[in-house]
Amino acid sequence: MCIRDSPNDRNSQDEEPRNVWTKREIGDLTIFFLLYLSTGLAWGFLDETVIVNLIERKATPEQVAILSLDRYLWFTKLLIAPLMDSYYSSSFGQRKSYIVPAQYLFAILQFAASFFTESAIESVNIGLLFVINISTQGALLVTDIAVNAWVVKAISRKHMYAASILYQLSHHIGKLIGYNICVMYQKEQIFGFFPFSLGNVQCSIGITALAVVLWIHFFKQEEAGSTEINRAPSSIVIALGEGMKKWNIRLLMFCLLTMNIGYAAVPAGMQYMLINKGMDKSVLAQVKPYLFPFEIVGMLLLGALLSRVSEMKVVLGTFILQTLETVFLYWIINRYTPGNEVETVRLLIVDGIFQLFGNASFIIAMKAFIYTICDKSISASYHSAMSLLHKVGFTIPWSLSLYLLQHADYSLLAVLSWSYSALFIILFSGSLLKLGTLSPKEWTIWDDHDKKIQD
Repeated sequence: MCIRDSPNDRNSQDEEPRNVWTKREIGDLTIFFLLYLSTGLAWGFLDETVIVNLIERKATPEQVAILSLDRYLWFTKLLIAPLMDSYYSSSFGQRKSYIVPAQYLFAILQFAASFFTESAIESVNIGLLFVINISTQGALLVTDIAVNAWVVKAISRKHMYAASILYQLSHHIGKLIGYNICVMYQKEQIFGFFPFSLGNVQCSIGITALAVVLWIHFFKQEEAGSTEINRAPSSIVIALGEGMKKWNIRLLMFCLLTMNIGYAAVPAGMQYMLINKGMDKSVLAQVKPYLFPFEIVGMLLLGALLSRVSEMKVVLGTFILQTLETVFLYWIINRYTPGNEVETVRLLIVDGIFQLFGNASFIIAMKAFIYTICDKSISASYHSAMSLLHKVGFTIPWSLSLYLLQHADYSLLAVLSWSYSALFIILFSGSLLKLGTLSPKEWTIWDDHDKKIQD
């Protein structure tokens, strides 16, 4: 890898060979890694550790589904992002204006919640846990919008695949710590005196976030860009609406909204089905640490692949692969009986490797593609619109599957999801591949809107 000083002209950066990195890009990627890691810690703790502890205490799928409603706060991204593109402190930094206060709030929330989370889990107090979760998700939401917009502005198009891989990798590390290690060593003593309790873990997440935000606040200067122009939020919303008239943007939006329908049902019910069939949560948590070395190697291999192959080819291939992975996972869940935990864990590790090259690769390739096509003039709004559709297309089927587990047969849900995946592949494979051949200009929104106003 070649490293050079940051040029003054962003356009000249995009014309550099792929292996040329600026020192500023490397510094920015370090910041992004730490912010994503902090987010991964929180998601691993809130979305997985809390959930499996509730399931162990006989919380129903409906209660778990209610708790997962905090994810719907992310549907407000499209309302918040235009404001973040329009209003900020130029002297402090367009994206730092939101990252710094959001991360301070996140750290404070983790410190405060550490006193209440464990008791709320013990009493299955869904209301209190929901308040804690949705407050935390609000801080993470603002951070996520600002960080992704910063990525679009600071990293050259040719290096977006690396930013996408870093996003996924840091989240995996965060979830490994926030979920698996937390569950495996819960209530044990670390260094002979520090109790590895849920409250202490949540407090540690707050300390990590505080350290990161202090570094960003006092030592990280955000690079000013030519995209920082005055624009009203209403103008951005109008521009996004006009952009939806383009066939390629409409097709991408449809794919983001519907592709995950065929994936959510089986993994959504995995923890519930296995724990209720008699598997201990600590046994289930042992799977992820074994996968970590494979994840590192897998990310590097995927980076080499994405540097040579169109993102949309990877998206289509991994979409097919992750559908096959859910079939394998369903078989593992069905064959589990109390007493064959060792064999089941081994099979789940194999499935996890399979999933890495399916679901994880799908997310990385799709995120890299969205980073690449984003209009830098309205990066927060553009990226938020696309990522919101992806999240809606995943969250709704996931929550609905958890709810239907109480009322419908798990096998029926699995068959319906696989049928949808097969139909999608038959109808849209060709169109999906065509999206990967379009030039960045065909994805531009703001310039077209600005030109229309001037005419």
